[in-house]
Amino acid sequence: MRDRSWSIPLFKILGVRLDLHLTFLLLLVYAGWMGATHPARPIDVPPQMNALWWILLVMGVFACVVMHEFGHILAARRYGVATRRILLLPIGGVAEMDQLPRQPGREFIVTAAGPAVNFAIALLVYLLLQAMGAWPGLNGLERAFVPFDGIGFLLFMLIYNLTMGIFNLVPVYPMDGGRILRSLLATRLDYLTATRWSVWVAKPLALAAALFAILNGSWQPAILFGFIYLAGDLEYQAIRRDELMRGVSMGEVSAHRWRAVPAEITLGEALTLMRREQVPEIVVQLHPLPAVLVEEEVRELAEEHPWEATLGSLPLPRSRIADATAPLGIYLPKLEPKVGRILIYHQGQLVAVFRQETMQEVLAWRTWEKKLARNRPQSNMGGAAQRRRTPPPLPHGFSRGTTSGPGHVAE
Repeated sequence: MRDRSWSIPLFKILGVRLDLHLTFLLLLVYAGWMGATHPARPIDVPPQMNALWWILLVMGVFACVVMHEFGHILAARRYGVATRRILLLPIGGVAEMDQLPRQPGREFIVTAAGPAVNFAIALLVYLLLQAMGAWPGLNGLERAFVPFDGIGFLLFMLIYNLTMGIFNLVPVYPMDGGRILRSLLATRLDYLTATRWSVWVAKPLALAAALFAILNGSWQPAILFGFIYLAGDLEYQAIRRDELMRGVSMGEVSAHRWRAVPAEITLGEALTLMRREQVPEIVVQLHPLPAVLVEEEVRELAEEHPWEATLGSLPLPRSRIADATAPLGIYLPKLEPKVGRILIYHQGQLVAVFRQETMQEVLAWRTWEKKLARNRPQSNMGGAAQRRRTPPPLPHGFSRGTTSGPGHVAE
């Protein structure tokens, strides 16, 4: 969702930018086509006018979607959570917040605020219709589908908001109902376990809903629930990663076995050095920032360039800088796919190298540490118990480090 190349910036509302994903335009085209060709179209309404009516209904629906998202945004703003933008997709809206509050009570309020807006809109529309003397009763709700009827439009908005309010309360994570369930479970369980239980509850419900939609020929709900099925698990994995990285500094999980080489060294000399000394990576002394290479990358460069070419004359991967005491969990979201290396400095000295390719090793290490902590005996039971206290080995080339403190990250 962070790739803005497929989105169109529209305008700002209360300081939050509203973006339209390009695929949303396909939804408008589809709505127009359905309106023009729908078999239930009134005979006295031209196809073009019915197409325009359907497009207006879609735009009205997404106006309610934006208001739903602002329910979340304004509630989150109360707790100091900023929102970068709202992205409108064919399946709904996404408010890109810095991070949802992890306190169960706050998460409950922020999450419940969205469906509450839908119910509030439905109530206001109902009161407006009553004040106008236009409420047709339950038996007159079919008027909601009559083209170019103002009362019908209001009835449609009432039905939609009631439906969406109830739909969003279904406990299918990461929908609002699933997050509400997670916030309730988090009052008794830790955050990660509460998320895992919410995902377990959501998967069979999402799968059953998708199959039901397919059997009834409703492909759009089926796609939506398929997306929800996958999104819940992806979000759980992201939270699991964040939990594993909590309290870990960049210096603790970075490789400390590397060799600094001058920019004048040739490709052939670099390969020979790495093989002879079994160095996992070299740091090329370039200005303003050094570059980091592993042996595979040096071999690839040797296939494309003469062995006599110096490393300083070649296009090398970009690097960034982090302090050894910088929290890993805070820094990881700032990584970009094209930045494959992070140089770890401590008190002005280069002390280690962090590569994105090592993330799976780091996660495995932290998982071992967590399991070890859970299985650690409460008292010294002798040699066997003492052996169980021994931490598992770190991945090759890593150090646990001893630095601590707030740290900072520099570009």
